[in-house]
Amino acid sequence: MLCAASLAILVGSVELRPAGGDDALPPLEADVRYRLVLQGTFEVEATGRRYDARYSTGKDGRFTERHGLLRVEPAGAARLAHEDVLAHRYEYEIRAEPGTRLRVWLDVARLQEDLLLARPELLAGSTGAVWADLWVDEGWSLPGAGATAGAAAVLLGLGIAVACIRARRRSGLATSGG
Repeated sequence: MLCAASLAILVGSVELRPAGGDDALPPLEADVRYRLVLQGTFEVEATGRRYDARYSTGKDGRFTERHGLLRVEPAGAARLAHEDVLAHRYEYEIRAEPGTRLRVWLDVARLQEDLLLARPELLAGSTGAVWADLWVDEGWSLPGAGATAGAAAVLLGLGIAVACIRARRRSGLATSGG
């Protein structure tokens, strides 16, 4: 049986590709703790280089070269909390005023400049994407839902925990009795 270790709810998601564009995630609300998870890679075929949210491949093909192509606004709103380079997954704690719209985008102009590629060449030979997911952390009320939904989320979490404990006890009894 799969048991949840924590309760987190996805409230917004943005796909970041060399095709450009920027996207705003839902506005942040008061008394809610958010985290931003950036995950995935893209490749620029003209150069053979691959990129994740923080690193690009070096001559040896490993993600070792730091880049600053991913942008988050407002500046300073995202603080790196966990980095997993092998999984290309980066978690940020979000600290911003209520009502703020978090914007996340790939700086395509800087990528073009760094690679000395024309935009059509960059777009024609790019595959993959980095995903930016905005999550509400466990134990906090859901955006726009008030205290009732927050209490319901806590009760749901407790219900999952009780079900997990019962399932473990039953499986322990079944294996020791046979």
